[in-house]
Amino acid sequence: MGYRFMTIDDLKEILRRWHSGHSLSSLKKALGFDRNTIRNYIRLFLASGLLPERPLPEDQALIMALQAMLPLKARSRDIRGIFEAHKDEILTLVTRKEEPVKPKTAFQIIKSKYDIEGSYETFKLFMREHAPAIEKPAAPLRIELPAGEETQLDYGKVGTIHDQATGRNRVVWAFCARLSCSRLPYIEFVYTQDRESFVESNIGMVEFYGGVTRFISIDNLKAGVDKPDLYDPRINRAYAEFAEHYGTFINPCRVATPTDKAKVERLVPQARELFRRLKAVHPTFNLAELNGAARDWCLLEYGMANHGTTHRKPKEVFEETEKAALLPLPQTRFEVPVWKTPTVGADRFFAFDKRHYAMPMNYRFEKIRVRKTGKILRIFDMNHTFIREYIISGSLFNSLPGDFPQDREAMMKGEYPLWLIGRARSFGTGTVKLVEAILSPHAYINSRRARGIINVLEKYRDHPFREEICAKAATHRVFTPKQLVQMLETEKLQGHFEFILPMSDACKAMTRDVKEYFN
Repeated sequence: MGYRFMTIDDLKEILRRWHSGHSLSSLKKALGFDRNTIRNYIRLFLASGLLPERPLPEDQALIMALQAMLPLKARSRDIRGIFEAHKDEILTLVTRKEEPVKPKTAFQIIKSKYDIEGSYETFKLFMREHAPAIEKPAAPLRIELPAGEETQLDYGKVGTIHDQATGRNRVVWAFCARLSCSRLPYIEFVYTQDRESFVESNIGMVEFYGGVTRFISIDNLKAGVDKPDLYDPRINRAYAEFAEHYGTFINPCRVATPTDKAKVERLVPQARELFRRLKAVHPTFNLAELNGAARDWCLLEYGMANHGTTHRKPKEVFEETEKAALLPLPQTRFEVPVWKTPTVGADRFFAFDKRHYAMPMNYRFEKIRVRKTGKILRIFDMNHTFIREYIISGSLFNSLPGDFPQDREAMMKGEYPLWLIGRARSFGTGTVKLVEAILSPHAYINSRRARGIINVLEKYRDHPFREEICAKAATHRVFTPKQLVQMLETEKLQGHFEFILPMSDACKAMTRDVKEYFN
Protein backbone atom coordinates (compact mmCIF):
# COMPACT_ATOMS: atom_id res chain seq x y z
CA MET A 1 0.00 0.00 0.00
CA GLY A 2 1.03 3.65 -0.01
CA TYR A 3 3.61 4.59 2.61
CA ARG A 4 2.23 5.04 6.13
CA PHE A 5 4.22 5.49 9.34
CA MET A 6 3.81 2.63 11.81
CA THR A 7 3.66 3.30 15.55
CA ILE A 8 4.00 1.20 18.67
CA ASP A 9 0.26 1.50 19.26
CA ASP A 10 -0.40 0.18 15.77
CA LEU A 11 1.83 -2.84 16.39
CA LYS A 12 0.26 -3.52 19.78
CA GLU A 13 -3.23 -3.42 18.22
CA ILE A 14 -2.21 -5.84 15.47
CA LEU A 15 -0.61 -8.15 18.03
CA ARG A 16 -3.63 -8.00 20.36
CA ARG A 17 -6.14 -8.73 17.66
CA TRP A 18 -3.96 -11.51 16.23
CA HIS A 19 -3.73 -13.15 19.66
CA SER A 20 -7.54 -12.91 19.88
CA GLY A 21 -7.92 -14.91 16.67
CA HIS A 22 -8.90 -12.13 14.25
CA SER A 23 -8.49 -13.00 10.57
CA LEU A 24 -6.46 -11.03 8.05
CA SER A 25 -9.66 -9.65 6.53
CA SER A 26 -10.96 -8.38 9.87
CA LEU A 27 -7.54 -6.85 10.71
CA LYS A 28 -7.42 -5.09 7.34
CA LYS A 29 -10.97 -3.78 7.72
CA ALA A 30 -10.50 -2.62 11.31
CA LEU A 31 -7.03 -1.08 11.05
CA GLY A 32 -6.76 -0.13 7.37
CA PHE A 33 -3.41 -1.85 6.78
CA ASP A 34 -2.67 -3.91 3.72
CA ARG A 35 -2.82 -7.69 4.09
CA ASN A 36 0.84 -8.08 3.12
CA THR A 37 1.86 -5.52 5.75
CA ILE A 38 -0.05 -7.44 8.41
CA ARG A 39 1.48 -10.74 7.27
CA ASN A 40 4.99 -9.28 7.49
CA TYR A 41 4.47 -8.15 11.09
CA ILE A 42 2.95 -11.49 12.06
CA ARG A 43 6.14 -13.15 10.76
CA LEU A 44 8.16 -10.76 12.97
CA PHE A 45 5.95 -11.61 15.95
CA LEU A 46 6.59 -15.32 15.39
CA ALA A 47 10.34 -14.77 15.00
CA SER A 48 10.40 -12.81 18.27
CA GLY A 49 8.54 -15.56 20.14
CA LEU A 50 5.31 -13.55 20.59
CA LEU A 51 3.18 -16.61 19.94
CA PRO A 52 -0.61 -16.64 20.54
CA GLU A 53 -0.34 -19.58 22.93
CA ARG A 54 2.11 -17.71 25.16
CA PRO A 55 1.25 -14.81 27.46
CA LEU A 56 2.53 -11.43 26.38
CA PRO A 57 5.59 -10.07 28.22
CA GLU A 58 5.44 -7.13 30.57
CA ASP A 59 4.57 -3.81 29.05
CA GLN A 60 8.09 -2.37 28.96
CA ALA A 61 9.60 -5.56 27.58
CA LEU A 62 6.84 -5.69 24.95
CA ILE A 63 7.50 -2.10 23.90
CA MET A 64 11.21 -2.79 23.52
CA ALA A 65 10.46 -5.87 21.40
CA LEU A 66 8.04 -3.95 19.20
CA GLN A 67 10.40 -0.99 18.79
CA ALA A 68 12.90 -3.28 17.12
CA MET A 69 10.25 -4.09 14.54
CA LEU A 70 9.42 -0.50 13.63
CA PRO A 71 10.69 0.67 10.23
CA LEU A 72 12.84 3.76 9.82
CA LYS A 73 10.84 6.98 9.56
CA ALA A 74 12.71 8.03 6.47
CA ARG A 75 12.36 6.95 2.88
CA SER A 76 15.03 6.92 0.22
CA ARG A 77 12.59 8.27 -2.33
CA ASP A 78 9.41 10.29 -1.95
CA ILE A 79 7.12 8.71 -4.55
CA ARG A 80 4.18 10.90 -3.58
CA GLY A 81 6.36 13.89 -4.37
CA ILE A 82 6.56 12.65 -7.96
CA PHE A 83 2.76 12.68 -8.17
CA GLU A 84 2.80 16.17 -6.65
CA ALA A 85 4.86 17.33 -9.63
CA HIS A 86 1.98 16.36 -11.93
CA LYS A 87 -0.79 17.49 -9.59
CA ASP A 88 -2.42 19.95 -12.01
CA GLU A 89 -2.53 17.46 -14.85
CA ILE A 90 -3.93 14.70 -12.62
CA LEU A 91 -6.69 16.91 -11.21
CA THR A 92 -7.55 18.13 -14.71
CA LEU A 93 -7.92 14.54 -15.91
CA VAL A 94 -10.38 13.59 -13.16
CA THR A 95 -12.35 16.86 -12.89
CA ARG A 96 -12.57 18.23 -16.44
CA LYS A 97 -16.06 18.81 -17.79
CA GLU A 98 -15.62 16.86 -21.03
CA GLU A 99 -14.48 13.23 -20.91
CA PRO A 100 -13.25 13.08 -17.29
CA VAL A 101 -11.51 9.88 -16.21
CA LYS A 102 -11.55 7.94 -12.97
CA PRO A 103 -8.56 8.10 -10.58
CA LYS A 104 -7.28 4.68 -11.58
CA THR A 105 -7.30 5.67 -15.27
CA ALA A 106 -5.53 8.94 -14.41
CA PHE A 107 -2.86 6.90 -12.58
CA GLN A 108 -2.36 4.69 -15.65
CA ILE A 109 -2.13 7.73 -17.95
CA ILE A 110 0.46 9.50 -15.78
CA LYS A 111 2.45 6.32 -15.28
CA SER A 112 2.53 5.63 -19.05
CA LYS A 113 3.42 9.19 -20.02
CA TYR A 114 6.15 9.82 -17.44
CA ASP A 115 7.36 6.28 -16.58
CA ILE A 116 6.62 6.66 -12.85
CA GLU A 117 7.40 3.70 -10.55
CA GLY A 118 4.91 4.55 -7.81
CA SER A 119 2.16 2.08 -6.91
CA TYR A 120 -1.55 2.65 -7.23
CA GLU A 121 -1.90 2.48 -3.44
CA THR A 122 0.48 5.45 -3.13
CA PHE A 123 -1.49 7.25 -5.81
CA LYS A 124 -4.70 6.68 -3.84
CA LEU A 125 -3.18 8.39 -0.80
CA PHE A 126 -2.27 11.31 -3.04
CA MET A 127 -5.83 11.48 -4.37
CA ARG A 128 -7.37 11.37 -0.89
CA GLU A 129 -5.54 14.58 -0.08
CA HIS A 130 -6.41 16.45 -3.27
CA ALA A 131 -9.76 15.08 -4.54
CA PRO A 132 -12.94 13.82 -2.86
CA ALA A 133 -13.45 10.08 -2.63
CA ILE A 134 -15.63 8.48 -5.27
CA GLU A 135 -18.35 6.20 -3.98
CA LYS A 136 -18.66 2.76 -5.51
CA PRO A 137 -22.08 1.83 -6.94
CA ALA A 138 -23.88 -1.08 -5.36
CA ALA A 139 -23.08 -4.35 -7.13
CA PRO A 140 -26.13 -5.98 -8.81
CA LEU A 141 -27.08 -9.63 -8.35
CA ARG A 142 -25.22 -11.85 -10.83
CA ILE A 143 -26.63 -15.16 -12.02
CA GLU A 144 -23.93 -17.69 -12.85
CA LEU A 145 -24.35 -19.73 -16.06
CA PRO A 146 -22.48 -22.71 -17.53
CA ALA A 147 -19.62 -22.20 -19.97
CA GLY A 148 -20.68 -21.37 -23.53
CA GLU A 149 -24.21 -20.48 -22.49
CA GLU A 150 -24.54 -16.68 -22.70
CA THR A 151 -22.94 -13.52 -24.08
CA GLN A 152 -24.22 -10.15 -22.85
CA LEU A 153 -24.11 -7.05 -25.10
CA ASP A 154 -24.45 -3.31 -24.55
CA TYR A 155 -23.62 0.04 -26.15
CA GLY A 156 -22.24 3.17 -24.51
CA LYS A 157 -21.08 6.60 -25.63
CA VAL A 158 -17.37 7.04 -24.79
CA GLY A 159 -16.29 10.39 -26.29
CA THR A 160 -15.11 12.00 -29.52
CA ILE A 161 -12.07 11.77 -31.79
CA HIS A 162 -10.88 13.69 -34.83
CA ASP A 163 -11.74 11.74 -37.96
CA GLN A 164 -8.99 12.37 -40.50
CA ALA A 165 -11.19 11.10 -43.35
CA THR A 166 -13.86 13.77 -42.80
CA GLY A 167 -11.71 16.41 -41.09
CA ARG A 168 -14.12 16.84 -38.17
CA ASN A 169 -14.69 15.50 -34.67
CA ARG A 170 -17.00 12.51 -34.46
CA VAL A 171 -18.81 10.86 -31.57
CA VAL A 172 -17.51 7.39 -30.69
CA TRP A 173 -19.58 4.56 -29.19
CA ALA A 174 -18.34 1.37 -27.58
CA PHE A 175 -19.86 -1.98 -28.51
CA CYS A 176 -19.33 -4.05 -25.35
CA ALA A 177 -19.67 -7.81 -24.92
CA ARG A 178 -18.85 -10.16 -22.07
CA LEU A 179 -19.02 -13.93 -21.72
CA SER A 180 -21.13 -14.74 -18.67
CA CYS A 181 -19.03 -17.66 -17.48
CA SER A 182 -15.38 -16.63 -17.98
CA ARG A 183 -16.09 -12.82 -17.94
CA LEU A 184 -13.72 -12.33 -20.91
CA PRO A 185 -14.74 -8.99 -22.51
CA TYR A 186 -14.80 -7.71 -26.08
CA ILE A 187 -14.79 -3.97 -26.88
CA GLU A 188 -15.09 -2.36 -30.30
CA PHE A 189 -15.23 1.40 -30.86
CA VAL A 190 -17.62 2.50 -33.64
CA TYR A 191 -18.96 5.72 -35.11
CA THR A 192 -22.61 4.62 -35.49
CA GLN A 193 -25.19 2.41 -33.81
CA ASP A 194 -27.12 1.55 -36.98
CA ARG A 195 -28.21 -1.97 -37.79
CA GLU A 196 -25.39 -2.75 -40.21
CA SER A 197 -22.70 -1.55 -37.78
CA PHE A 198 -24.33 -3.53 -34.95
CA VAL A 199 -24.29 -6.78 -36.93
CA GLU A 200 -20.69 -6.16 -38.06
CA SER A 201 -19.68 -5.70 -34.41
CA ASN A 202 -21.40 -8.99 -33.54
CA ILE A 203 -19.44 -10.72 -36.29
CA GLY A 204 -16.21 -9.22 -34.96
CA MET A 205 -17.18 -10.44 -31.48
CA VAL A 206 -17.75 -14.10 -32.43
CA GLU A 207 -14.53 -14.09 -34.49
CA PHE A 208 -12.64 -12.66 -31.50
CA TYR A 209 -13.92 -15.48 -29.27
CA GLY A 210 -13.53 -18.10 -32.00
CA GLY A 211 -17.08 -19.35 -31.40
CA VAL A 212 -20.55 -18.33 -30.30
CA THR A 213 -22.61 -18.95 -27.16
CA ARG A 214 -26.06 -20.63 -27.16
CA PHE A 215 -27.81 -17.28 -26.78
CA ILE A 216 -26.97 -13.57 -26.77
CA SER A 217 -28.63 -11.19 -24.31
CA ILE A 218 -29.19 -7.63 -25.56
CA ASP A 219 -31.20 -4.65 -24.44
CA ASN A 220 -33.95 -3.25 -26.66
CA LEU A 221 -31.81 -0.97 -28.80
CA LYS A 222 -33.23 -0.31 -32.27
CA ALA A 223 -30.18 -1.78 -33.97
CA GLY A 224 -31.21 -5.21 -32.67
CA VAL A 225 -34.93 -5.11 -31.84
CA ASP A 226 -37.60 -3.66 -34.12
CA LYS A 227 -40.40 -3.95 -31.56
CA PRO A 228 -39.73 -4.35 -27.82
CA ASP A 229 -42.24 -6.64 -26.13
CA LEU A 230 -42.12 -8.62 -22.90
CA TYR A 231 -43.53 -11.82 -24.47
CA ASP A 232 -43.00 -11.44 -28.23
CA PRO A 233 -40.14 -9.07 -29.11
CA ARG A 234 -39.46 -8.69 -32.83
CA ILE A 235 -35.78 -8.95 -33.84
CA ASN A 236 -34.81 -6.97 -36.92
CA ARG A 237 -34.28 -9.02 -40.06
CA ALA A 238 -30.52 -8.52 -40.46
CA TYR A 239 -29.80 -9.51 -36.85
CA ALA A 240 -32.17 -12.49 -37.05
CA GLU A 241 -30.27 -13.71 -40.13
CA PHE A 242 -26.99 -13.30 -38.25
CA ALA A 243 -28.32 -15.46 -35.39
CA GLU A 244 -29.57 -18.10 -37.80
CA HIS A 245 -26.23 -18.17 -39.66
CA TYR A 246 -24.23 -18.73 -36.46
CA GLY A 247 -26.74 -21.06 -34.79
CA THR A 248 -27.41 -18.87 -31.76
CA PHE A 249 -30.54 -17.25 -30.29
CA ILE A 250 -31.20 -13.62 -29.39
CA ASN A 251 -32.56 -12.96 -25.91
CA PRO A 252 -33.89 -9.36 -25.58
CA CYS A 253 -33.93 -8.24 -21.95
CA ARG A 254 -36.85 -6.49 -20.32
CA VAL A 255 -37.27 -2.82 -21.14
CA ALA A 256 -35.48 -0.48 -18.69
CA THR A 257 -34.10 -3.44 -16.70
CA PRO A 258 -30.27 -3.31 -16.88
CA THR A 259 -29.94 -5.96 -14.17
CA ASP A 260 -31.00 -8.56 -16.76
CA LYS A 261 -27.49 -8.17 -18.21
CA ALA A 262 -25.63 -7.00 -15.14
CA LYS A 263 -22.29 -8.55 -16.13
CA VAL A 264 -21.87 -6.31 -19.16
CA GLU A 265 -23.27 -3.16 -17.53
CA ARG A 266 -20.02 -2.67 -15.61
CA LEU A 267 -18.04 -3.01 -18.84
CA VAL A 268 -19.51 0.15 -20.40
CA PRO A 269 -17.89 2.61 -17.94
CA GLN A 270 -14.68 0.55 -18.15
CA ALA A 271 -14.74 0.95 -21.94
CA ARG A 272 -15.25 4.68 -21.50
CA GLU A 273 -12.26 4.89 -19.19
CA LEU A 274 -10.18 2.79 -21.59
CA PHE A 275 -11.07 5.06 -24.52
CA ARG A 276 -10.11 8.22 -22.63
CA ARG A 277 -6.92 6.64 -21.37
CA LEU A 278 -5.89 5.56 -24.88
CA LYS A 279 -6.82 8.96 -26.26
CA ALA A 280 -4.70 10.71 -23.64
CA VAL A 281 -1.66 8.45 -24.12
CA HIS A 282 -2.01 8.11 -27.93
CA PRO A 283 -3.76 11.28 -29.17
CA THR A 284 -3.04 10.48 -32.84
CA PHE A 285 -4.65 7.03 -32.85
CA ASN A 286 -7.42 6.47 -35.40
CA LEU A 287 -10.42 4.22 -34.81
CA ALA A 288 -8.71 1.08 -36.12
CA GLU A 289 -5.68 1.64 -33.87
CA LEU A 290 -7.95 2.26 -30.88
CA ASN A 291 -9.73 -1.03 -31.57
CA GLY A 292 -6.40 -2.87 -31.79
CA ALA A 293 -5.41 -1.46 -28.41
CA ALA A 294 -8.85 -2.37 -27.01
CA ARG A 295 -8.41 -6.01 -28.05
CA ASP A 296 -5.00 -6.10 -26.36
CA TRP A 297 -6.59 -4.67 -23.22
CA CYS A 298 -9.30 -7.35 -23.25
CA LEU A 299 -6.79 -10.19 -23.56
CA LEU A 300 -3.62 -9.02 -21.85
CA GLU A 301 -4.68 -6.51 -19.20
CA TYR A 302 -8.24 -7.25 -18.12
CA GLY A 303 -8.04 -10.86 -19.25
CA MET A 304 -4.94 -11.55 -17.13
CA ALA A 305 -6.12 -9.79 -13.93
CA ASN A 306 -8.04 -11.64 -11.22
CA HIS A 307 -11.75 -10.97 -11.54
CA GLY A 308 -13.41 -9.55 -8.45
CA THR A 309 -16.21 -12.15 -8.44
CA THR A 310 -14.61 -15.33 -9.78
CA HIS A 311 -11.13 -14.52 -8.34
CA ARG A 312 -9.64 -16.03 -11.50
CA LYS A 313 -8.13 -14.59 -14.67
CA PRO A 314 -10.87 -14.35 -17.36
CA LYS A 315 -8.53 -15.34 -20.20
CA GLU A 316 -7.33 -18.45 -18.34
CA VAL A 317 -10.91 -19.51 -17.54
CA PHE A 318 -11.83 -18.91 -21.19
CA GLU A 319 -8.94 -20.98 -22.50
CA GLU A 320 -9.42 -23.80 -19.99
CA THR A 321 -13.22 -24.05 -19.88
CA GLU A 322 -15.34 -21.82 -22.08
CA LYS A 323 -13.59 -21.85 -25.45
CA ALA A 324 -14.27 -25.55 -25.98
CA ALA A 325 -17.92 -25.08 -24.95
CA LEU A 326 -18.65 -22.46 -27.63
CA LEU A 327 -20.53 -23.39 -30.79
CA PRO A 328 -18.08 -23.56 -33.73
CA LEU A 329 -18.14 -20.84 -36.38
CA PRO A 330 -19.48 -21.76 -39.84
CA GLN A 331 -17.03 -21.99 -42.73
CA THR A 332 -18.35 -18.84 -44.43
CA ARG A 333 -18.39 -15.38 -42.88
CA PHE A 334 -21.82 -13.80 -42.61
CA GLU A 335 -22.40 -11.05 -45.17
CA VAL A 336 -24.37 -8.27 -43.53
CA PRO A 337 -27.61 -7.54 -45.43
CA VAL A 338 -29.33 -4.16 -45.63
CA TRP A 339 -33.11 -4.34 -45.23
CA LYS A 340 -35.49 -1.47 -46.08
CA THR A 341 -39.25 -1.13 -46.58
CA PRO A 342 -39.80 1.49 -49.32
CA THR A 343 -43.11 2.34 -50.99
CA VAL A 344 -43.61 1.89 -54.74
CA GLY A 345 -44.53 5.20 -56.34
CA ALA A 346 -47.18 6.08 -58.91
CA ASP A 347 -44.52 5.75 -61.62
CA ARG A 348 -43.97 2.08 -60.54
CA PHE A 349 -40.46 2.82 -59.22
CA PHE A 350 -39.15 2.62 -55.65
CA ALA A 351 -35.99 4.34 -54.37
CA PHE A 352 -33.09 2.50 -52.74
CA ASP A 353 -29.66 4.07 -52.11
CA LYS A 354 -30.37 6.97 -54.49
CA ARG A 355 -31.30 4.62 -57.35
CA HIS A 356 -34.74 3.69 -58.68
CA TYR A 357 -36.05 0.22 -59.49
CA ALA A 358 -39.20 -0.66 -61.41
CA MET A 359 -41.97 -2.92 -60.12
CA PRO A 360 -45.00 -4.57 -61.78
CA MET A 361 -48.13 -2.45 -62.14
CA ASN A 362 -50.03 -4.18 -59.32
CA TYR A 363 -47.47 -2.98 -56.70
CA ARG A 364 -48.10 0.75 -57.19
CA PHE A 365 -48.49 2.55 -53.82
CA GLU A 366 -47.64 -0.69 -51.97
CA LYS A 367 -44.94 -1.19 -49.31
CA ILE A 368 -42.32 -3.83 -50.11
CA ARG A 369 -39.29 -5.37 -48.40
CA VAL A 370 -35.91 -4.93 -50.08
CA ARG A 371 -32.77 -6.86 -49.13
CA LYS A 372 -29.32 -5.84 -50.36
CA THR A 373 -26.25 -8.07 -50.04
CA GLY A 374 -23.19 -7.10 -52.05
CA LYS A 375 -24.37 -6.31 -55.59
CA ILE A 376 -27.65 -8.22 -55.34
CA LEU A 377 -30.99 -6.53 -54.60
CA ARG A 378 -33.85 -8.89 -53.80
CA ILE A 379 -37.45 -7.69 -53.45
CA PHE A 380 -40.18 -9.34 -51.35
CA ASP A 381 -43.74 -8.41 -50.49
CA MET A 382 -44.73 -7.75 -46.88
CA ASN A 383 -45.46 -11.47 -46.44
CA HIS A 384 -41.83 -12.28 -47.41
CA THR A 385 -42.83 -13.71 -50.81
CA PHE A 386 -40.05 -13.23 -53.37
CA ILE A 387 -40.97 -10.90 -56.27
CA ARG A 388 -37.86 -10.15 -58.33
CA GLU A 389 -34.12 -9.53 -58.22
CA TYR A 390 -31.77 -6.84 -59.57
CA ILE A 391 -28.02 -6.74 -60.13
CA ILE A 392 -26.94 -3.33 -58.80
CA SER A 393 -25.30 -1.22 -61.50
CA GLY A 394 -24.51 2.44 -62.05
CA SER A 395 -27.89 3.19 -63.64
CA LEU A 396 -30.15 5.61 -61.80
CA PHE A 397 -33.31 3.95 -63.19
CA ASN A 398 -33.48 0.17 -63.51
CA SER A 399 -36.19 -2.05 -64.97
CA LEU A 400 -36.64 -5.56 -66.33
CA PRO A 401 -37.69 -6.46 -69.89
CA GLY A 402 -41.46 -6.22 -70.29
CA ASP A 403 -41.98 -3.70 -67.48
CA PHE A 404 -42.91 -0.89 -69.90
CA PRO A 405 -44.13 -0.67 -73.54
CA GLN A 406 -41.34 -0.22 -76.05
CA ASP A 407 -43.39 2.00 -78.34
CA ARG A 408 -43.31 5.69 -77.33
CA GLU A 409 -46.96 6.35 -78.22
CA ALA A 410 -48.14 3.31 -76.31
CA MET A 411 -46.07 4.40 -73.30
CA MET A 412 -47.59 7.90 -73.38
CA LYS A 413 -51.05 6.31 -73.17
CA GLY A 414 -50.24 4.73 -69.83
CA GLU A 415 -52.38 5.61 -66.83
CA TYR A 416 -49.82 7.75 -65.00
CA PRO A 417 -48.45 9.66 -68.04
CA LEU A 418 -52.00 10.48 -69.14
CA TRP A 419 -52.79 11.73 -65.66
CA LEU A 420 -49.73 14.03 -65.75
CA ILE A 421 -50.69 15.44 -69.15
CA GLY A 422 -54.22 16.01 -67.85
CA ARG A 423 -52.80 18.01 -64.94
CA ALA A 424 -50.69 20.02 -67.38
CA ARG A 425 -53.79 20.98 -69.40
CA SER A 426 -55.20 22.77 -66.35
CA PHE A 427 -52.33 25.28 -66.70
CA GLY A 428 -52.29 25.85 -70.46
CA THR A 429 -50.73 24.84 -73.75
CA GLY A 430 -47.22 25.93 -72.75
CA THR A 431 -47.25 23.56 -69.78
CA VAL A 432 -48.64 20.71 -71.92
CA LYS A 433 -45.84 21.26 -74.42
CA LEU A 434 -43.21 21.15 -71.64
CA VAL A 435 -44.62 18.04 -69.92
CA GLU A 436 -44.96 16.13 -73.21
CA ALA A 437 -41.37 17.02 -74.10
CA ILE A 438 -40.19 15.65 -70.74
CA LEU A 439 -42.19 12.42 -71.06
CA SER A 440 -41.47 11.69 -74.70
CA PRO A 441 -38.12 9.79 -74.30
CA HIS A 442 -39.51 7.44 -71.59
CA ALA A 443 -42.80 8.36 -69.99
CA TYR A 444 -42.19 6.40 -66.75
CA ILE A 445 -38.51 7.08 -66.15
CA ASN A 446 -39.06 10.83 -66.61
CA SER A 447 -42.42 11.03 -64.88
CA ARG A 448 -40.87 12.21 -61.61
CA ARG A 449 -39.38 15.21 -63.38
CA ALA A 450 -42.75 15.96 -64.96
CA ARG A 451 -44.43 15.71 -61.57
CA GLY A 452 -41.81 18.04 -60.11
CA ILE A 453 -42.48 20.58 -62.91
CA ILE A 454 -46.21 20.48 -62.17
CA ASN A 455 -45.57 20.99 -58.43
CA VAL A 456 -43.44 24.05 -59.25
CA LEU A 457 -46.16 25.51 -61.48
CA GLU A 458 -48.71 25.05 -58.68
CA LYS A 459 -46.66 27.53 -56.64
CA TYR A 460 -46.32 29.92 -59.60
CA ARG A 461 -49.90 29.65 -60.87
CA ASP A 462 -50.34 33.44 -60.66
CA HIS A 463 -47.14 34.24 -62.54
CA PRO A 464 -48.14 36.51 -65.48
CA PHE A 465 -45.73 34.93 -67.98
CA ARG A 466 -45.93 31.33 -66.80
CA GLU A 467 -47.07 29.78 -70.08
CA GLU A 468 -44.59 31.72 -72.21
CA ILE A 469 -41.76 30.56 -69.94
CA CYS A 470 -42.94 26.92 -70.12
CA ALA A 471 -43.01 27.04 -73.92
CA LYS A 472 -39.54 28.57 -73.91
CA ALA A 473 -38.32 25.86 -71.49
CA ALA A 474 -39.69 23.13 -73.80
CA THR A 475 -37.91 24.67 -76.80
CA HIS A 476 -34.58 24.90 -74.94
CA ARG A 477 -35.08 21.48 -73.25
CA VAL A 478 -35.11 22.84 -69.71
CA PHE A 479 -36.53 19.76 -67.98
CA THR A 480 -35.59 20.08 -64.28
CA PRO A 481 -37.79 21.81 -61.68
CA LYS A 482 -34.82 23.77 -60.30
CA GLN A 483 -34.01 25.30 -63.69
CA LEU A 484 -37.67 26.20 -64.26
CA VAL A 485 -37.79 27.97 -60.89
CA GLN A 486 -34.75 30.02 -61.89
CA MET A 487 -36.42 31.05 -65.16
CA LEU A 488 -39.63 32.05 -63.39
CA GLU A 489 -37.82 34.04 -60.72
CA THR A 490 -35.59 35.79 -63.27
CA GLU A 491 -38.59 36.78 -65.35
CA LYS A 492 -40.38 38.06 -62.25
CA LEU A 493 -37.43 40.33 -61.41
CA GLN A 494 -36.94 41.64 -64.96
CA GLY A 495 -40.57 42.13 -65.91
CA HIS A 496 -41.75 43.25 -69.41
CA PHE A 497 -41.60 46.79 -70.81
CA GLU A 498 -44.45 47.44 -73.26
CA PHE A 499 -44.00 50.58 -75.45
CA ILE A 500 -47.22 51.89 -77.15
CA LEU A 501 -46.88 54.82 -79.54
CA PRO A 502 -49.82 57.27 -79.25
CA MET A 503 -51.57 57.78 -82.62
CA SER A 504 -54.53 59.85 -83.83
CA ASP A 505 -57.31 58.41 -85.97
CA ALA A 506 -55.82 60.01 -89.12
CA CYS A 507 -52.45 58.46 -88.30
CA LYS A 508 -54.01 55.04 -87.74
CA ALA A 509 -55.72 55.29 -91.18
CA MET A 510 -52.35 55.77 -92.81
CA THR A 511 -50.55 52.84 -91.05
CA ARG A 512 -50.29 49.29 -92.34
CA ASP A 513 -49.51 46.03 -90.52
CA VAL A 514 -45.96 44.87 -91.21
CA LYS A 515 -47.24 41.43 -92.27
CA GLU A 516 -48.79 43.00 -95.39
CA TYR A 517 -45.29 43.68 -96.70
CA PHE A 518 -44.29 40.06 -96.19
CA ASN A 519 -47.01 38.92 -98.59
